[in-house]
Amino acid sequence: SPATGENPEPHPVHHHIGDPAAGDCHRRGAPREQGVVDFWQGKTVCVTGGSGSFGRAFVRAILAEDVQQVRSLSRGEGLRRALERDVRDPRLVVCEGDVRIRDSLLPLFSGVDVVIHAAALKDIPLVERNPWSAVETNVIGAHNVVEAAIACGVSRVVGLSTDKSSAAATAYGGSKFVMERLFVAANLDPRACGKTTLVCTRYGNVAYSSGSLMPKIIA
Repeated sequence: SPATGENPEPHPVHHHIGDPAAGDCHRRGAPREQGVVDFWQGKTVCVTGGSGSFGRAFVRAILAEDVQQVRSLSRGEGLRRALERDVRDPRLVVCEGDVRIRDSLLPLFSGVDVVIHAAALKDIPLVERNPWSAVETNVIGAHNVVEAAIACGVSRVVGLSTDKSSAAATAYGGSKFVMERLFVAANLDPRACGKTTLVCTRYGNVAYSSGSLMPKIIA
């Protein structure tokens, strides 16, 4: 019990929560509407931060759809190799790229229909010690994604944000708040009007994602 520190059933959370990297969230999702299935058909999708916790789960999930190609973009060589090893699908192309360098995105976004922007620096203690690192990746990186997507005529761009951007109290939350504003404002850019639609979505803490406290809580 909480009062004594005893746990009548050791690690009960494991019975209900899966590894997001294994696509568990996709398998447990509600039945998909036909419009969703049709939307992805034949699309070429690029995922920035594709070898991160969310990126891996999304790559697995989207490959379950009738997409033409999925490009996973990330900086970490080890994580890229792990994704290639774990996900064997000829439609997956694992790419090296850095959202902080705009020109590196242009060839990767060429011919892409949908960009999922998941690349971010989200280690809050690290960002508090070095706020500029969050500016480079989460703000300038987001701006580069927006600019490259518009330049390449990408139809849809989805930016992943966080609940910590609301009434931000940390450098990380503040950087994601600015990222959201960059995405929203870009819809007013004459170059984007009628060609590129940019949206953001916020999500909270994801169990067993990189930096998750869940393993420590149930230990």
